[in-house]
Amino acid sequence: MRILQLINTFEPGGAEQIMSSLALELSARGDSVILVSLREADFLPVPEARFQEAGVSLVALGKRDGFHLPTLHRLAKIARDHRIEVIHAHNPLVNHYAVLAGRLAGVPAVVTTVHGTSTLRMPGWAKALFSGSVLLTTKLVAVCQQVADGLETDFPLTRSKTEVICNGIEQEELLSIQPRIPDGEFVFGTMARFVPVKDHRSLIEAFALVQRERPGCRLELLGTGELEGALKAAAHQAGVGQTVQFRGWSTDIAGFLSGLDAFVLSSLSEGLPLALLEAMAAGLPVVSTAVGGVVEIVRSADCGWLCPPADPRALADGMLQAMNSADSGAKGARGRVAAIERYSLKVMAEQYQQLFTRLLKRPRAVSARAPDVRRSPLKSAAYMGLRAFPLRTVAALCAPVLTYHACFKQCPCDVAAVDNIEPDRLYEHLSALKKHFRFVPVDELLVADHPKGIAAVTFDDGYKSVIDEGLSVLVALDIPCTIFMNIAALQGRIFWRHKVQYIVTHGLEKECEAAMRSPRKVPGLDFYRYLKHPSNHSKRVEEGIDAFLRSRGIELEHSHHLIDSDHYFVDHPLVYYGNHTYNHYVLSSLSYQEQYEEIRRAQEYLARIPNIKISSVFSLPFGDSEHLNSDTFSVLRELRYSSLAMNRGGLSWGVRTYDGVRVLERFSPSASRIDLQLKRQFVRGAGPQVA
Repeated sequence: MRILQLINTFEPGGAEQIMSSLALELSARGDSVILVSLREADFLPVPEARFQEAGVSLVALGKRDGFHLPTLHRLAKIARDHRIEVIHAHNPLVNHYAVLAGRLAGVPAVVTTVHGTSTLRMPGWAKALFSGSVLLTTKLVAVCQQVADGLETDFPLTRSKTEVICNGIEQEELLSIQPRIPDGEFVFGTMARFVPVKDHRSLIEAFALVQRERPGCRLELLGTGELEGALKAAAHQAGVGQTVQFRGWSTDIAGFLSGLDAFVLSSLSEGLPLALLEAMAAGLPVVSTAVGGVVEIVRSADCGWLCPPADPRALADGMLQAMNSADSGAKGARGRVAAIERYSLKVMAEQYQQLFTRLLKRPRAVSARAPDVRRSPLKSAAYMGLRAFPLRTVAALCAPVLTYHACFKQCPCDVAAVDNIEPDRLYEHLSALKKHFRFVPVDELLVADHPKGIAAVTFDDGYKSVIDEGLSVLVALDIPCTIFMNIAALQGRIFWRHKVQYIVTHGLEKECEAAMRSPRKVPGLDFYRYLKHPSNHSKRVEEGIDAFLRSRGIELEHSHHLIDSDHYFVDHPLVYYGNHTYNHYVLSSLSYQEQYEEIRRAQEYLARIPNIKISSVFSLPFGDSEHLNSDTFSVLRELRYSSLAMNRGGLSWGVRTYDGVRVLERFSPSASRIDLQLKRQFVRGAGPQVA
């Protein structure tokens, strides 16, 4: 398509940034794009070299104040000479130039994006001008639902022509930002022009209240504008002149955000602010006034705290919550997920491209970036978002540890499908990741000086199929693995989870519950899940199950799928073995001495096997925070285990130590595409801390 993007000025601002980013992305997708400013181009929202490299032309028409007929004729000539198919204008008071030039040049479609409710506050003559031009506009786009509602309320003629396309931002640099290392000081920050609508004065007053209650914090302000002098004076008057830092303006947004602990927005009015989206992509929790599209974003993503506008006390309370809440990190991670799934430049450009194509009423080949039409709109947005940044970004910042269980080509009926990875799928996973990661044993990953760009593979529970069918995949790719063993199967015992599985598959849950009596039911959990809840003692649960099975005359055979002989302990350069306890009980349900015996018995058994490589890492059964306690760490230290492997669905962003034991995060991939799974884990952040 041949597209002309039209705006009043190129000076830095949200609409200007969106227009520029969209132009570059559409050009990269094969469209021909011209950017036109009605006024002079003294400033550019992005470096001019980027436009030149992308083949995007820049034109400044030099319009004076008031309606300027020569400007209209020049705009129409540009559209005619370049055979423009779509004029895309930005904000209401540019719309009349767009539609008139479009009529003069015979342009098939004119689209105008309204970037905020503040642009709808116009004098009477301007409202009349916009209302008239709407009649000639092909389509109006609002950047969020609140803007669409305001547009349709103030200008009823727009109702049949309005749709919502949310703003999107370039995210690659922002996604590389890691949580700031704590240094005893909590840093708030914001990015905005120093103009009345951004209400920095309330922010400074709120920060002064915060500092009185919680000294040891700082406020960073990125921006310039007409109120800069007055705001500096206000900071000194409030007694925070030394802790409010005015940083001027910079295009290094990622560099600024990487130095913050929380992002604050104090605006009186907004549409869908780019600064908020950038903060979310950076993984920061958000404190904001409840204005415009901010409300919809923050509530749907659950990524921060909202407060009324122009209320310093309420804003201060939100900032204090950000400082004090244990959920701040999780809110930041949820915001990052939302930014990737809904507010990326790729998603926005795809939606505009589809709109333009639809308006031109001609078929267009589906872009390689287009979503699968079978997906829901939300899943389509997520799919495009996850493809929007390269896997090398993940590799540069973290060290994933993958956890699998069984590896059968044909999964047996008595093995849960969710626990199995087919050998062919395992090969696809590991060969895809090997292009970006160097695979090492999990012990080596833990002692790496800079654990980035490396990965490890582990298998839990000790299934024979890992050796029988999975090892050939590992050998073909030269990738080491660690198999974490439950030892009970080696001594003829039946895995207690398999006993529960038998009861469930034969519909005996109610009878078993009545016979056992002792396990405490946990609301919202099914039979299996409440039996493994830490409030139910695992050993007594198994004893109750055994008694029930005996009373029914049921004798189970031990699983032939778990390693049950020393034959499966192979002396192979790629294979390591590790401790996953003796019985796979929930350790936090046991006493200190019972935990000690569970781990020690497995440790001693492995030590007796000759010629195998034994890992110094202990793999926690079930793998979540609720499945261990302080006794677990004490036992591990006493038995000289240096590290603990969790399985909470997180990525390893570096070695963390808790109570003298290094804690390693792992995640269990499904059989679907590993690159998308890994990116999804990446945008969720560094994972929870041990509680």
